[in-house]
Amino acid sequence: MFLVNKRQSETIEILTQTNHAIKIKELAERFHVSSRTVQYDIDCVRNFLREYNIQITYSRRTGYQIVDKKTENIQKVYRAIHEMEDISAEERKNVAILKLLEGLTCTYSSLADSLRVSRQTVINNFDKIEQKVKDLNLAIKKEKGVGILLVGDEINFRFAFNHLILNNKITQEILNCTEFCCNKSNITIAKQIINHAENSMKIRFFETAVLEMEICYGLYRISKGKQLNEEIDVYKEEGSIDEFPMFKSFYKTLDLMPLSHYEKRYIVSLLMSTKIKYSDASLDVSTEAKSIATFLAEKLEILHPLKSEEREKFMEGLMAHLGVAVYRTKNHIPIKNDLLEQIRITIPLIFEYTKVQMMECGRMYGDYFDDHEIAYIAMYVASAYESSLKVRLIVNILVVCSYSNTTCSILYSRLKQNLPDCNLWGPISKEEFKAKQTSEVDLILTAGGTVDTDVPQISVNPLIYVDDLDKIQSRVYQLSYAKLCKEFLSEFKATRDDRHISIKNLIREDHIQIVESCNHWQEAVQIAAEPLLRDHLIEERYVERVIQEVSQLGTYMVIVPEFAFVHAGAKDGVINDCMSLLILKKPLVFGDHEQKIVKSIVLFGINDKNATPLLDLVDILLNGSNIRILTSEEITKDIILNLHSK
Repeated sequence: MFLVNKRQSETIEILTQTNHAIKIKELAERFHVSSRTVQYDIDCVRNFLREYNIQITYSRRTGYQIVDKKTENIQKVYRAIHEMEDISAEERKNVAILKLLEGLTCTYSSLADSLRVSRQTVINNFDKIEQKVKDLNLAIKKEKGVGILLVGDEINFRFAFNHLILNNKITQEILNCTEFCCNKSNITIAKQIINHAENSMKIRFFETAVLEMEICYGLYRISKGKQLNEEIDVYKEEGSIDEFPMFKSFYKTLDLMPLSHYEKRYIVSLLMSTKIKYSDASLDVSTEAKSIATFLAEKLEILHPLKSEEREKFMEGLMAHLGVAVYRTKNHIPIKNDLLEQIRITIPLIFEYTKVQMMECGRMYGDYFDDHEIAYIAMYVASAYESSLKVRLIVNILVVCSYSNTTCSILYSRLKQNLPDCNLWGPISKEEFKAKQTSEVDLILTAGGTVDTDVPQISVNPLIYVDDLDKIQSRVYQLSYAKLCKEFLSEFKATRDDRHISIKNLIREDHIQIVESCNHWQEAVQIAAEPLLRDHLIEERYVERVIQEVSQLGTYMVIVPEFAFVHAGAKDGVINDCMSLLILKKPLVFGDHEQKIVKSIVLFGINDKNATPLLDLVDILLNGSNIRILTSEEITKDIILNLHSK
């Protein structure tokens, strides 16, 4: 499917509603753009309409026209355009980054066209785009009178694109409207590379569509003169990767491709990072993969039983991944998981739990998986666990509306359509709310004024605008995540052994601080880091990275009520394993988005791959009334140090 921008959708409207042909000059004057831009728009519109069996005819004398205007097809087109206008703010941000990744100079106006919003809206939200670009290790260069350009190392352009694809933040529909995915030659070459690798090595790739897009983007960058070299080599830090058997086999399949050595290495890195199923028995590691998958399924079922279809789906997906993961591990083939830090932060408990189980697998089978591999496996574990808890994770929403019955009906209908996985109750009036029991309500949506309650609430327009939906969906996800953490912690606690561990085994006395209050969460993080900086356990850049992670994903770090567990990656400046605890007597608003209240901040940095401080500390916090003790006015360091798990 092709997407069209705002100007192109208006062009469609003109063509479908006009009974005569339209010349390029007329459209150029109407939109105040060049004839060349109109010609590009017509090409995009033609591709878009073709999917709905609508053809544009052209005459040099009269111009462009749609002759066969079947009502049914035209209605489908309008519905498709309407759906494009409903994309979320997060999706718009990703579309903007995708346009910048094309490497062409953009303007606020051209980005506005692509995002189907006003130029001012782009300007008002551009700081969020810049922050996301910075997180992807790139930068935006603005030049007055010229435009906006993305700059940075070429390898980071490739990694940024792959990161968006792997996060499922760019849909196929959006991709299809980009210049690099419209190039049929690149698509053909990408398919040839994948097919040749599969046939030569007797394998089959999973998710070939993603792999195809990654290769296409690399080929597009090459066509623009942006090539990798020795200084920006994908395997620059991996030593003699060329000697690994799997690397050499993949590299050989590219012999006939007119690509540089470093570009071939990049494509090999993509091939090696993709899940594979072997058809050659000599390479098959399915027996071991099945044993590990079975082991993980059994461990997961100790926490929570899986239905037969859930277990089957979990085993099938995990075995497919473990087949190639075991091969990589046995042959010491490194893999880079761009999602590693995000997984560590967004599903920290499940990541740590998976890590513990994989260490046990290592002792059983002699194959030790690194954190990059474990992060992928943790995603399967999280998916299976969430599926098994689906009913318990459903968010209960009460709708309170002060408008007429008709308006209330429209509000409820739109909410029902956009929140299919939530329980919706109401709508009720403000007067009816006063007598309503809210013990089972997770979120209240109000239209026409707020209500007096301790339950989280969001005020919305009764017609439900896109911004309203963004706020609601974000809060629903956070509430569901909080339920997931609560369930996991409860079930995890029940499976722990009888070993005795106390806070003094995890945190040094001089790394514990009790303060009255902090003005802002950034200040609190800085204070929590001070003893670790003083003792040269972390670098200053680690603190900066932690603050950046909190700004982006802060609410995910509150996995126990009023406790924030903050950290960054080992390579961000951890010198030695360490942990500090900051107790606040006055609560603090934590994070920049979907903020939460916290009274304690745990800051840790870990180099030891076998260390699991998060699980150990959570085990202590969940014991009896330890959380209440830590948040009491009479708390002292001696009391803290002697809190224990059993």
